[in-house]
Amino acid sequence: MNRSIKSVVVCQVWRSILLVALGAMVVSCAGNPLNIRQIAVTENPSEQIATLESRIGEVREERIDLLSPDWFGRSEASYEEARKLRDDGDPIQKIMDAVARSHAQLDRAKEFADVSRTALPSVIKARDDARAAGAPTLGERYGEVEDDFLSLTRAIESDDLAWAKRRAPSVEQAFRGLELAAIQEQTEHEIRSLLEQAERDNGAKLAPTALAAAKRQHRELTDFISKNRYASEEIGERAAAALFSASRAVAVTRRAKEVQSRSPERLALDDEAFMNSIREALSVADIRDQPFSQQRERLTSAATELLRDRDYLVSQAEKLRERIDGMSEEIARLEGQSEAEREQLARLDAERRFNELYNEVSRFFDPSEAQVYKQEQQLVIRLRALQFPVGKHVLMPESYALLSKVQKAIRAFGEPQITIEGHTDSTGSAQLNEHLSKLRADAVAEYLVANNTLSRDRVRSAGKGFSEPLASNKTAEGRALNRRIDVIIDARHGA
Repeated sequence: MNRSIKSVVVCQVWRSILLVALGAMVVSCAGNPLNIRQIAVTENPSEQIATLESRIGEVREERIDLLSPDWFGRSEASYEEARKLRDDGDPIQKIMDAVARSHAQLDRAKEFADVSRTALPSVIKARDDARAAGAPTLGERYGEVEDDFLSLTRAIESDDLAWAKRRAPSVEQAFRGLELAAIQEQTEHEIRSLLEQAERDNGAKLAPTALAAAKRQHRELTDFISKNRYASEEIGERAAAALFSASRAVAVTRRAKEVQSRSPERLALDDEAFMNSIREALSVADIRDQPFSQQRERLTSAATELLRDRDYLVSQAEKLRERIDGMSEEIARLEGQSEAEREQLARLDAERRFNELYNEVSRFFDPSEAQVYKQEQQLVIRLRALQFPVGKHVLMPESYALLSKVQKAIRAFGEPQITIEGHTDSTGSAQLNEHLSKLRADAVAEYLVANNTLSRDRVRSAGKGFSEPLASNKTAEGRALNRRIDVIIDARHGA
């Protein structure tokens, strides 16, 4: 038997073993009776229902509702039954039975979810990639493929693993198609709109070089996507570069349109005023009597030196913190304090420091700009004045001053872990709003990282959609309150 035949035989054997193992897992899940652990009637019904509600939320975050939809649905139904029984004043035993049954159904859902993860890894990955690319915005087309995905997991719940395995490749391919369509839809639409705007502004005449470069990058992006549909990371990088180039073409065209009627002297004075504003910010002596090339060189040198000074101060501050930490430990040792006493002192000192920082940061913001409040050892900055264009996730220049205050607030805590949460009102679908709120949170996170506020590993972002409203979405005022960005600073992980 030659090597190729042996390889085929080995692959078939392993495939058979895997299918048998998965089949055994499904049969085991489906065949075993529910393990319902009774809850004593002496327990508090409301507390038991609250614990169950929290667990359902945690399980949903693990996507169990997708990987085992029927059993998850039964658990939710039992939870609702328990709530109704409590509200109607039914016997405690009936309430506890419903709660216990819901827990058992969640356990069964998690078992089937494990089978689905093992049987459908590439389909799940394709679905994740499609959603990350914005596929939910495709509406009905996305919904049809999502229904096909649920049919696979329901088939596994129904002990029909073979059918699910046969259908899986076509569902995976459909998700990959959605991923590509979403990338093209989002990036190409925005880029085309910008290029059309530049054309309307007479960019072909006023800014031909910038416009030609933007068009070239757009063509290259389109060509790359058609030939490399699965290279999602590089597609994203190329799309961002093409979008930047198109935005630049619009900006250059509009600037050229502004200055075309100005005299040479007026242009020179405008350039001088721009450089002079930078000079004043850098505290450099007045250099307007020097050639423009020397002014630019002097300003660049001053900015470079300022950055070096900042880096030096940061390193010195780090060394000072290390010395203070060492001295604190030595003082504790010399005073004969126990470990427990040192921990208590450290905890009290951390609470004192947190309250001081809270008071300090609160003064950074006008009430119309942001609301600052404490949440245990976390400080939340609710940005009221940070606005995005309708349906967009692009930061506007008028928001930079507010974001500079946010940077100042974060740096007051050293190098904390932060979370950026995006929230929307209820206009539109849940999936679209969840995706839009994530993009807006990502935009703020990228701004903070790009401006050296924190390193990437200390910043995370999340899109909440309209799941956590502050006010009713039935009024314009309420919807305005619900559209927000929350910056959550974890003081426990600061410097």
